[in-house]
Amino acid sequence: MHGLKHRAALLAAIISTVHAIAWAETSVAPVARIDEPGVIQANAMSVRAPSIDAPEELEDLLSLTANDASEMPDNEQLGRQHLVNTGAFEIGLARGFMSKIQSEVDRIEWNSDLLDRAFDFRTLFLIVNHEHPVEQSLHRQPPVISELEDVVQIEHDGAFLRTIDGVYRIIKPERFVSAPPRWQDYLLTGLDIPAPTVNEVMLPRNASERRIWKKAVAAGWQQGQYQAESEIKARIHSLGVDYNGMLAYLELKLSGKVNEGYVARQRRGLEGGGSELSVNSRTYQITNKVSLNPNLDKWKVGARRGLPASYEAAGVRLYKDVDRCGNGGVAECP
Repeated sequence: MHGLKHRAALLAAIISTVHAIAWAETSVAPVARIDEPGVIQANAMSVRAPSIDAPEELEDLLSLTANDASEMPDNEQLGRQHLVNTGAFEIGLARGFMSKIQSEVDRIEWNSDLLDRAFDFRTLFLIVNHEHPVEQSLHRQPPVISELEDVVQIEHDGAFLRTIDGVYRIIKPERFVSAPPRWQDYLLTGLDIPAPTVNEVMLPRNASERRIWKKAVAAGWQQGQYQAESEIKARIHSLGVDYNGMLAYLELKLSGKVNEGYVARQRRGLEGGGSELSVNSRTYQITNKVSLNPNLDKWKVGARRGLPASYEAAGVRLYKDVDRCGNGGVAECP
């Protein structure tokens, strides 16, 4: 289990370096959490118009006013206030989200060299699939395996206790991909949020509506900042889970704790004719996927072979002088 601890420490250090966000104290109650990357969520009905110091970048929004300054009848004022409040919050939310996302993207791109070294999927693919042809190695994505240590289960109102040293779970099966993923695919893809548009009908017409407008814009901006932070943190977490899980698969593969998948291959040579001809066509199909191996006799233990320092630090273990775990040496098995 030591490899897991080393990898977890390494990834935690990387993530904290890339994303050292100081969460600001705010009096704005969270309106909605982001559930999907790239989706801004809002519920303007819950705005409580707190007193917030709006940043300078909102001055253009805060100063907007309607060209039509005619007074509304009293029976229509409440509807107008709701419209202004809703529109202002949504515009502020979008502006705050865009602003924070851009600052986080700048921070991530500043650390691009570190991320290139830390999350080298291409090299990991080649190591995991080293026994296969290179063209297949770069298209066969390893499964993602989660690991839990020192699990404790208590059941039957405390009458039953179960302790587990480690639990492995395949959370994403192996599959073919067009190319190894990049950290940019996790952290930067899909962040092009369109600029918000302001509808004339929602702009404030009088002093009372301007007060509502300014407070709702500021509240929306604050919530947009919060949602953007949540979005980036979710993306960084997804990157860490996938890369760490592929490293976990490599460890389990080398220690005999997984049954490797099987890929059927077929060479078709020439295909087609007429207006289109395929030359030296080859097909691959995963017919048996990776599974966890409960057969203790096939687990392996032995000394490490040399690895690049970066992979040793990440907890990747290679073995030589392999022994079987079932020959009375169970206590020494990893």
